[in-house]
Parts: sequence; C-alpha cells; structure tokens
Amino acid sequence: RSSDLHTLKIEDYLNLNLPIVALDRYLGDDIPIVCSDHIEGGKLAALELLNCGCTNILHFSGSLKVPTPSNDRHKSFNDTLERKNIKVNTVELPINFFSFLDYSSIIQEALDNNPDIDGIFATDTIALATIKELIKRNKNIPNDVKVVGYDGLSICALTYPTLTTIQQPIKDLSKEAVKTLINLINKKNSYIEKKIILPVSLKRVILLNFFSVTGLMAFSLGLLIELILHNSFNSPYSVTF
Repeated sequence: RSSDLHTLKIEDYLNLNLPIVALDRYLGDDIPIVCSDHIEGGKLAALELLNCGCTNILHFSGSLKVPTPSNDRHKSFNDTLERKNIKVNTVELPINFFSFLDYSSIIQEALDNNPDIDGIFATDTIALATIKELIKRNKNIPNDVKVVGYDGLSICALTYPTLTTIQQPIKDLSKEAVKTLINLINKKNSYIEKKIILPVSLKRVILLNFFSVTGLMAFSLGLLIELILHNSFNSPYSVTF
C-alpha cells in the first residue's frame, strides 16, 4: 500500500530479526545506511540556479518528518541561496506523495502563491510535473523559469524540454547496499561501515535533433517497460527505502 511506503515506526525495523541495510533513510544507530552526498547536491543545485541569474526560487521539499539524509539536501540548498540573499520559497510535501496525481494540486497552489518565480528545485518527478503545469500557464522553459531536478532519472533525457538534474549514482548506491547486506548475512566483516556516502554530479542533457516526437514517445514507453521488468524481483532480505 502507498501509505506503507514511508513508515515513521522505526521500531518496526528494529524488531525484525533480519539483516537490514537502509537506503537513504535513518533507521537506527546500528543499521547501516547508504546514501548520496545530499549536502553537495543541494549546493550544486543552488549554484546552478544562481549562475542562471535566478532571484526568486521555489523549492519543493520532501516531508521533514521522515528521518532521511535528504533533509540535508534541502537545508544545504536553502543555506547556499540565503547566504547570497536570494529569496527561497519552500513548499514541504506531505508524506507518501509519489505520483503525478499527488503532486498536481500542490504544484498548482504553489505556483498560484508564487507567480513571479524564475527558478525551481525539486526531485525529478516533481520537477517534470511542475514543468508540465508551467507550460499550461504559457511559461517558457528555460527562458522564463529555470528548473533543476534531483535524482538523475533516465526520463529526464526523454522529455521536452529536457531537465537539468543532480545525478545520484543510483547503480552504485544499489551495489553498495547489496554488498553491505551480503556482508551482514554472511557476517563476512567484523566491522561494517555505518554510513556510506557516494558523490553526486550536475547533469545537463541536450536532446538530439534526430529524435522525432513519435519516436521519442515510443522509445520512452519501451524504456519504462524495460525498467519495470528489470526491477520486478523478490528478496527474502531487507533493503529499505
């Protein structure tokens, strides 16, 4: 159930008699966590908008009630801009908002309340949903509003306009989580690192001219189907998101 995607009941995990590795989530001092460098990611996003000349920025933040390293990203982003005396309007999303339908009303309200923004920072999916709403409002992207995402999802290269994003090393995060989990299962190492932080990078994507709209849609659909099939698996052990 979607309501179970982010549970605040950390004791539910602590009471499990299983090896656990947390991905981008704090579950307890004794549970290893794998995450990207959110502090650097927030800073890179802020500097990108600054370099584009943005002075009135809308920032969509995840729920700060969830104990996650991504909260450091939001703080780093705001702190970097505030040191430059740049206005930041932060909208904190409720817990377990993960779909375009969930975002729609919040994005509309945020844009209604901040009609003069010239820059936006959000996760890739929220950023893309916001671009869709901005286009409905006859805003030109990126001339009127610059948008920077966070995650580095493949879909960012397949949309128009394409999305500049902070790339998380998703494959490496997965590998580190699995490697740590296997070590816990096999009790291979007496010392297991409790926090593994991997670097992020700024990713600008340019859409190649030979992609037709029809071809791009077909390619996107094929990629999504491939991703769904690739990620459909079951595991008896816990890697928690």
